[in-house]
Amino acid sequence: MKAVHNCPEKFIWEPMRVSTGGAASQPKILPRMMVWLILFVSATYVLYTLKLVSSSHGAGGAAALPCADDADIFHKMLHLSTASNASIPPPRTGLEHIVFGIAASAKLWEQRKEYIKLWWRPERGMRGIVWLDSPVKTHHNESGRLPELKISGDTSRFAYKNRQGHRSAIRISRIDRCIQRYPGLYGSDDRMQACMAELGVPLTKELGFHQYDVYGNLFGLLSAHPVTPLVSLHHLDVVEPIFPNATRLEALKRLKIPMQLDSAGLMQQSICYDKKKGWTVSVSWGFAIQVFRGVLSPREIEMPSRTFLNWYRRADYTAYAFNTRPVMRNPCQKPFVFYFSKARTESSMNQTLSRYTRHHVPHPQCRWKMTSPGEVETVEVYKKPDPHLWDRMFLQFLLAVAASSHALNVEKTQHVQVVSEEKLLQGAELEGEEVGDRCGRLRGRRS
Repeated sequence: MKAVHNCPEKFIWEPMRVSTGGAASQPKILPRMMVWLILFVSATYVLYTLKLVSSSHGAGGAAALPCADDADIFHKMLHLSTASNASIPPPRTGLEHIVFGIAASAKLWEQRKEYIKLWWRPERGMRGIVWLDSPVKTHHNESGRLPELKISGDTSRFAYKNRQGHRSAIRISRIDRCIQRYPGLYGSDDRMQACMAELGVPLTKELGFHQYDVYGNLFGLLSAHPVTPLVSLHHLDVVEPIFPNATRLEALKRLKIPMQLDSAGLMQQSICYDKKKGWTVSVSWGFAIQVFRGVLSPREIEMPSRTFLNWYRRADYTAYAFNTRPVMRNPCQKPFVFYFSKARTESSMNQTLSRYTRHHVPHPQCRWKMTSPGEVETVEVYKKPDPHLWDRMFLQFLLAVAASSHALNVEKTQHVQVVSEEKLLQGAELEGEEVGDRCGRLRGRRS
């Protein structure tokens, strides 16, 4: 046994010699066979490896995979998948992807349904339901002009403890058990946000939704509209008509004119300066234009002026969720306001022409020695529609102000043109008129 432990090879081959009883030379032959077998396997492995390496270099240097067939299949599938994704662009969000849920009161339905008729277009794929608190009278001639009407279910089983609100405000929120944990919140939107927060879904702030609870005149908010598409207006029955000398419905119908011509540019603010006259010009396209004496910074003009009142009458301007500014800090800087009156498309020039008429209100006496904007009665704005405005990363709104006003129907008209950045940089002319001032500024960024 000692000999076996001292010689490992003998330990392995000894049983074979004993069992076979062959010649003494057999143990020498078997190791040679094993050596040849090992050399054969090694040579085969080396040749196979060299073949894989040479084929991989011939294919452009791609890393060799253990199985060449699987590698080919993988690359073919990846190529087909990439080509397929490149040829099919991702679908754009459209009206067919949206369902409107509208809460309405039966007492105010006859009046408020006219607002819905202005924008409801089922032929364009719009879908939605109006939830009423009680049945209302329907008319056959309104079929297709309004969404489907339904009656909200009973809310008496939901706790409600908000003293400043009304139970009807929670008719839209229907997330079982969750809304029971928030009886102190005002309405459905508050409760829905609270329940979504429990699921880890953050609130996306969309500035185009004007869900501001305010009274009075919305001019300050709309004339300084943020750089985002206009989506909605809120509490139309408790604010003044957005255009003077018109009913609320008439004012909204007037707003539809520029909306149909260039919806992407509606109410987008542009700020410019007329250096020769010393004016600051703010254009809220399709809504209104303000002309100020003196030079006001863009930071100030972008801030809404306080032409409106807080929903809670005891609260002051510090209770708003956004920054505001006074209507004027100096009597001489009270703005001269020009409201949108009409617009048309100039097909030959591929642009829109919109006209704004001065709103006559008393102005404080001003002793500043500069040209008064009160000499201008109308302002015309030339703008090229850009349906891809919101597809860009950076948004830049540029203005060029014509140097001279000329008579038009015995009225002095100021011409303003929204032009491209390249045109301004090249020093182009406006319809054969000398450009008095050029300005452009970066207004925002879209992700």
